[in-house]
Amino acid sequence: PWIYRDVEAALHDEPPPPAPDLAARKAALLAHLDLQCRWERDPIGPLRRIIVWYSRDLPHAAQFRDAIHRAQTVEAMRGLIETAFGAE
Repeated sequence: PWIYRDVEAALHDEPPPPAPDLAARKAALLAHLDLQCRWERDPIGPLRRIIVWYSRDLPHAAQFRDAIHRAQTVEAMRGLIETAFGAE
């Protein structure tokens, strides 16, 4: 979701903005999760791919990806996100 700000900076010959922090990534991911659940009849498969993308630089990312791929419900995925990205 941050590609637009990166493109805008490039179009203006500006350096790319800093990467979003963990809290911003978590907020965007949870919003994405909610939207996916609203529009997909069975969101589990697409959510696995989406969640993995948001988590690529997390510590213990491999274990997190494995847990996400084993999760059977959106609620389980949300709990894993809260743990991996930190509770607010």
